[in-house]
Amino acid sequence: MFPFSIDREDRRALLLLAATALLEVCLLFVVAWKAAGGHFMLPLDDAYIHLQYARQAAHGDPLVYTSGMQPSAGMTSPFYVLLLVPAMIAGMTGVKGALAAFALGAVLWPLLVVWAYQLAKRLANQACALIAASLVLANGHLLWCSLSGMETALFSVLVVGALLAAQVFWRTEQGHARLLLIACLALLPLTRPEGALVAVAFLAVLLLRRGETPRISAIAPLLALVPLAAWLGLLKYATGDWRPAGLTIKGLVSHPYIRPWEAVGFASETLSSIATRFYANEIPDDAYAAFKGTRSMPYVPVGLGLLAAFGAAFAVITEFRARRFGGGTLLAIVWIAGLCSVAASWIPFVHQQRYLAPWTVPAILLATMALRRIGQLFQQLEQTAVTAGGIALIVLSLPSVGFWMAEYGRNSRDIYNLLRVGSFPLQEERRPIAVTDAGVLAYYSNAPVYDLVGLCSREFTKSTLQGEGATLDALRLLPTERRPHSVVTYREWFSSNFPLKPASWTVSIPRTSITSGTSLGMFEIDWDAIDRAGEAPPIVGSRVILEVDVASGQSERAAAYRAHFDDYERDPKAWPQPLAPVLDFSRENDSDTSATMPMLAGADGARRVIADEFQLRAPETRGDLHLVMRAIEAGASESTPMDSGFVISATSRSTGFRALLPPDAGGDFIGSGLVVYPLNDLLDRAGGSEWVITVEAVPAGAPFISSHYWIIETRHEGVSQ
Repeated sequence: MFPFSIDREDRRALLLLAATALLEVCLLFVVAWKAAGGHFMLPLDDAYIHLQYARQAAHGDPLVYTSGMQPSAGMTSPFYVLLLVPAMIAGMTGVKGALAAFALGAVLWPLLVVWAYQLAKRLANQACALIAASLVLANGHLLWCSLSGMETALFSVLVVGALLAAQVFWRTEQGHARLLLIACLALLPLTRPEGALVAVAFLAVLLLRRGETPRISAIAPLLALVPLAAWLGLLKYATGDWRPAGLTIKGLVSHPYIRPWEAVGFASETLSSIATRFYANEIPDDAYAAFKGTRSMPYVPVGLGLLAAFGAAFAVITEFRARRFGGGTLLAIVWIAGLCSVAASWIPFVHQQRYLAPWTVPAILLATMALRRIGQLFQQLEQTAVTAGGIALIVLSLPSVGFWMAEYGRNSRDIYNLLRVGSFPLQEERRPIAVTDAGVLAYYSNAPVYDLVGLCSREFTKSTLQGEGATLDALRLLPTERRPHSVVTYREWFSSNFPLKPASWTVSIPRTSITSGTSLGMFEIDWDAIDRAGEAPPIVGSRVILEVDVASGQSERAAAYRAHFDDYERDPKAWPQPLAPVLDFSRENDSDTSATMPMLAGADGARRVIADEFQLRAPETRGDLHLVMRAIEAGASESTPMDSGFVISATSRSTGFRALLPPDAGGDFIGSGLVVYPLNDLLDRAGGSEWVITVEAVPAGAPFISSHYWIIETRHEGVSQ
């Protein structure tokens, strides 16, 4: 447990710190057990995703989330999953597997406290080390995340271990410290994708230390990335995409509708929220605060963020003046890089808060360095000033332990309710089902599972970012024998037009910090409606000249989206949004299509089209051409025609002339959501043989939902079914 030599004066303190950490673990376990009525449950649905991957790995299918499904890139923490595999091989499935994950966190928690002490002593002194270790122990948010069954504790230990190993090597040149450093750097990206940033931070400091002794070759952090490269290569080979699904879905840079400068603005706003709210113990987004009924949440002791910023600046300036960069600069860069990695995600803050937890330890270490510098201003009273400041921070932090223990218990109770109502009915299920929370339902059932969010099912990884229409299209493309009969989801995730039948059961989940909604239900999928949306119109005596599948996502990927905040300011949603206001993406008119898509945690309420465009080339022998569209008003039933009407226009690719078909010139409603418009006269007036067809709602901007367009040719006058 103590890889480096320990001074005799530190042994008693370290044993006391470790014993206190284990006492916290025991208390938290008792709280969770009692709150769930004598059942042990981890407090996050995502923790069971790790357990499910570990169980599959024990059976020889590490990339297959549930048996019978295709390999997926949902395993974002392969090293953590690997540590859970021996428990699964030993038969510790079900609740025993959850206990194994909790036990792993219980081992890592005191190790994190001890290593924080050792690192703080090397960066400052023994008094600061005691303060730093005590602040780690007194941080309830960090305790909650470390014992949640997620990879937080492991990632935090590796971050502190790498910092400690570098500090020890630079001071003593101990060979085993260098080995530990390389091991930590290699394992960090395999524990969390942002762990690669720590290796980059080390590389930056090593370049600043050129020519200084003792030296660590700059090749070391690069070699440490070899296991990451091997892992990404395996993902590419098995799934066709080298990126973990979590990065594809949650990353700003991978979002198909966010432009680079918009991503920078979003990330800047997130960083601002972290600085001004998270470190001030305020919930960063207003909607989540309204949902919780309070603005405050004890994440860190008040003032820690300011002290950490002062400590980072002091460390960098001091080492710059000495022309000898080392542990202080490295710690500051790692902390800042960690916060930036959180800002690179656009997901709701209720999920981001656990990504912030590993960077709390570097912030605590920097804050203790700041306390020491402030104490030096008091000269002979330095020790007293440092101790007083440390005690004040500890006193401010202690109440958070009780708060987060209670949260742990409440979350465990709600996860158990999800298990009891949701998973137990699926015990004997062998047909595929679709879900939007893929943890508990997959781990405690035997059914093949499709994850509609796309994290664990690559069939939906891209469609989850393209909206409801693309999700429908991804469902329709599934082989008939592998189609899910039902979906377990939150009804508010989808519009009223999404083809779901009434729920067979529902369960209330008060805390969206553990799942993605508040009222989970099981709904049978109306496959007839999904298949009907893609069928050619049943029109006698016609042939299809052109088919445009709006829901395919092709036009969405090609379009340019802009972010607007008006809707959020006027009508905040009833559950958490990202740190920055909810994005309402709207496309400009371009050569492809124009639409508005309100994004809600990765799912759009509906595809509200204000204009669609597609290209048409005249057939060799042209009869009577008609535009057939399946379109209904947002929120209307499939049998209800549009009241607003449409303006159809054709712009010639050769002459540039544009001809209009006004709303009263066609638009015969023929049932099943189908509307027909004659095109011959319109195309003749525009001229040429290639056109861009534009469909716009009247009045301008009135939203409608479209899924398909067809250009059909008939050999007789009129159109009939």
